Amino acid sequence: MTVSPTEEKIVKTVEACRRLQNRTKPLFSEVAEVIGLIVSNFPGVLFEPLHYRFLERDKTHALITHRGDYKSHMTLTPGSVEELTWWTGKKCLIDMTLPIQLLV
Repeated sequence: MTVSPTEEKIVKTVEACRRLQNRTKPLFSEVAEVIGLIVSNFPGVLFEPLHYRFLERDKTHALITHRGDYKSHMTLTPGSVEELTWWTGKKCLIDMTLPIQLLV
């Protein structure tokens, strides 16, 4: 049995990452939404778990700083921007379209 994201899910994830890349001060809720899309791809993308941790760390740190206010803005570190670049790049698209074999 193989697992891979649908074409629609790939497009949705890549577009969300591109939108976030273009924001200089995104809202926490926007970052959380993108992290959710990324995490939802875990079962079908081989190296995906390696490319969201800076985003998660930045979100957590900013939430602590802003006392849990999801309507506040935050700044993305260079590591987060690099992860978003991976998600919108060709390497990620190749990894997303390669089916993963599951041992059943």
